[in-house]
Amino acid sequence: MSGNDQIETIVRDVTCVACEYNLRGLQGPVVKCPECGAVTDVAALVASRWGGPWYRAPGFDRLARPLAVAVVGWLLTVFMAGVANATRAGFELLVLAVVPAGALVAWVALIVATGRRSGVEGVMLALLAHLIYSGYVFGFIGFLMTFAGAFMPDMSWLVVACGFCVAVMIACYHGERFIGRRCIARYLAFRPF
Repeated sequence: MSGNDQIETIVRDVTCVACEYNLRGLQGPVVKCPECGAVTDVAALVASRWGGPWYRAPGFDRLARPLAVAVVGWLLTVFMAGVANATRAGFELLVLAVVPAGALVAWVALIVATGRRSGVEGVMLALLAHLIYSGYVFGFIGFLMTFAGAFMPDMSWLVVACGFCVAVMIACYHGERFIGRRCIARYLAFRPF
């Protein structure tokens, strides 16, 4: 089931938080219950009932495209530099200039496209996705390095370092959930009810 289908299933069964009256068919992202008069924020209610992974939220993939280009561009640069160095062709500097420049141009184009489609909030969420991904990578690599004992001659710091890396990864998880909630709210705000 896609993220949009999952959202539609949840929206179809949204009930009033006060009296459990089914709010299906009412128009808008914030609705007033006809039974008891309580105001219900449908976006917040759907986000709280979202059971799928946050990267499956509608619109999350569009926000992650610049991040994907950045990661692939970096990996392609490393790969091409290795190939150029292994072949001893003498064009390592050209590869190290052209490939990152191409990746940077593609990244900027995707950020601009995200800004045109999603506005300033979309660009900020896309840049936050970069920070979250970096945090996941830093936390995981740091956790592995401290767990292996590298760079830690005194074992008492091992607990502190592991705790810090786990805290970074937990913060990244909450950041990912924040982006997912905002994607759901944005989807419901522009959805014709």
